[in-house]
Amino acid sequence: MYFTPFVCSDHVLPKMKADEIRRINVEQERAKKWARMIEEKKWPKFKNSEKLRSRVYKGIPDKMRVSVWKLLLDLDIIRKQQEGKYQVRTQLNCQTAKLLFDPRDIR
Repeated sequence: MYFTPFVCSDHVLPKMKADEIRRINVEQERAKKWARMIEEKKWPKFKNSEKLRSRVYKGIPDKMRVSVWKLLLDLDIIRKQQEGKYQVRTQLNCQTAKLLFDPRDIR
């Protein structure tokens, strides 16, 4: 038995329909607009604008969602404010777990 990563066949993939092509083109154009809007220099201008609201209402393209939500929620600022708190909380949880553990409870 041989492993072949590619299958050779005479089967041709069906052509995309016009509405599928249009949908893909619209999605790509929307992604380009979002990319321009979330540039570091331009973002403060658009942050609370009506244009941002209308674009969010129309939909954020899949490939842009992570970066857009990161900007919308100001995650970079929150991370800087909360720096070191995760380690403190995990240490507190470990200490609390040690205090609450009673070997007699395992029966």
